[in-house]
Amino acid sequence: MTSVRWLCAVLFAGVLVSCSTAPGKCTAANCANGCCDNTGACHVSAATTCGIAGATCTSCMAGQQCDGSGVCSFVHFDGGGTANGGGSAGGGNAVGGGSAVDAGCSSDSMCGVGLGCRPISAKCEARCSGSSDCVASAKTCAPINSSTSNFCQCTSDVLCGGGLVCGVVTKSCIPPCSMNAECPAGLECQVSTGQCLVHVADAGTADAGVADAGTSCTDTNQPGTCAYGSFCSGTACASVAAPTCANFGSASPPVFNPLTSTGPIIYGYVDEANDDTTFCGQGYYVYSLTFLAYRTDAYWVPGLTNLPSLIFVNSQGDHSVGVGYVRSTGYVVNSANPRMASVKLTFCSTTVTSNFRAGLYFAGGNEFCAVATAGAHAP
Repeated sequence: MTSVRWLCAVLFAGVLVSCSTAPGKCTAANCANGCCDNTGACHVSAATTCGIAGATCTSCMAGQQCDGSGVCSFVHFDGGGTANGGGSAGGGNAVGGGSAVDAGCSSDSMCGVGLGCRPISAKCEARCSGSSDCVASAKTCAPINSSTSNFCQCTSDVLCGGGLVCGVVTKSCIPPCSMNAECPAGLECQVSTGQCLVHVADAGTADAGVADAGTSCTDTNQPGTCAYGSFCSGTACASVAAPTCANFGSASPPVFNPLTSTGPIIYGYVDEANDDTTFCGQGYYVYSLTFLAYRTDAYWVPGLTNLPSLIFVNSQGDHSVGVGYVRSTGYVVNSANPRMASVKLTFCSTTVTSNFRAGLYFAGGNEFCAVATAGAHAP
């Protein structure tokens, strides 16, 4: 096999700026850490030759740097630092080479000359006036979400190259995500596509940038391909039911947010036909409900003492510890998928009703309402 011949390697100001292989020899196999120019030479990824895994080299524009994934990304500068060249990096502008930081922005006025606050990422980036200002992978120059400034935007995964995806919401070339923590604030990861998307709020929509709740899935493998806060209903993803019962009224309003919460998700329940009358004392009316839940932060651990904090909310909005309504055998972890579990709660009442309403949630999880339509009387 022909070996790669490195011609030069120059370290300048901490950046490796020019290294190449003999012309005509550049491939993804022998240029894994660099990019290929139009002559077939391999270059180490840098500002003027940005790219990895043998992708076509691109030249980053003013205000951009080539990151570790071989993507030109915009930066702004620390307004309080001292530039390496001796000048001050004041007012957030690079005057002498101040250090790049990610302090965030909320308006163009917070950014320096020639920069604007890019929506979603909330970072100061170079504005564009036309496609000629943009790199080949992001040739569209236009506003983002009605922004007052124009920014360079990608339009396809193919143009991004190098295993990157064109963010549906961010309009920038990014590595595909595998978890919510890899997405900008307010977005969640749709693992099946590697896209950071707005959380689904309605089932079956096909709006660009919204995690469609109609995604195909299997209900025996919750949550499967469905986003956190959704569940697989039959063969398609759907949002979990909203807690509309009086249990979560003004006295105990819901606080769950799928974009920031991380606790177990209750996605369904079973009104048991055979209520556990032996759980309650003599003379009580008994209502047994089995709740179905999944978690994405860890596996469920068998044993009632390992059940995450569970809270029962009655129709007056009063809270009590939920584990007190569960037998030791009432908590069951799914052996085939330990991210799924069921919890059977039995409630004892001195009065009979055809609509016993129970509110339930795990700490950090969603609030859920259930109704027992009939109760058994303990002899």
